Amino acid sequence: LGFGYSSVATLRCRVGYEKLGGYEELQCLYDPHGDRGAWNLEPLRCGLVRHFCGPIHPINATIEQPLMKYTLDEVISFRCHRGFEYLRGDFEARCELADSGFGGQW
Repeated sequence: LGFGYSSVATLRCRVGYEKLGGYEELQCLYDPHGDRGAWNLEPLRCGLVRHFCGPIHPINATIEQPLMKYTLDEVISFRCHRGFEYLRGDFEARCELADSGFGGQW
């Protein structure tokens, strides 16, 4: 699958990612130095959004990885505070796309 001469490609970052640089709209132009066309601009570059999921506050426990970025698909694990024992709940949580399709949730 290719793009024809003078066609336009529109790019965007996936949910959970943000623009780092480049351009969202590119046009295929004639390249006199090659046998194919070339895009007129640098393509869009995306990176994970920091704090996509909000901070999480376990009760009577601590997060084992305290310096996290809370990015999409990041996993955190919990450990009970000294003197407390596990009663219920998960030992891990993953930052995922919220059910609404906007933002993240644990």
